[in-house]
Amino acid sequence: MARPDPLAVLQRLRRHETRLARLQLAEQSAHVAAAEARRGATEAALHAELSADPSALSPWLPRCLADRTQAALEVELAARRHDAARRALLAARTAENALERLSEAQRETARRGTLRRQQAALDEAASGAAREGAMGRREM
Repeated sequence: MARPDPLAVLQRLRRHETRLARLQLAEQSAHVAAAEARRGATEAALHAELSADPSALSPWLPRCLADRTQAALEVELAARRHDAARRALLAARTAENALERLSEAQRETARRGTLRRQQAALDEAASGAAREGAMGRREM
């Protein structure tokens, strides 16, 4: 049984890692959008309460401000995770591209080796034919 090409195995692994990184980035994008929506809803609720009856809001104001702060922190955390996922995707793509370049270089090296061997065989055949031709002329 032939052993699998280690480079091909590594390339499949890198493609898989890139797909996972893309999925994680999409997931983090959704988390950012949800956190921003929550922050927007919290801000809207706070402004609506303030404009309706500011005096009735006084017992709830600390809670509303805490909710707004929490929502802002969630957006910041989601943005940091999104940035980390983006960097992970970039690293995965870089690794995948490096392996592809290495694979192309190996294929090119193999192709050149094949061409050299073919040329050497042609040269050998030509020199053999030339020797046989020279011998044939001497016999005449």
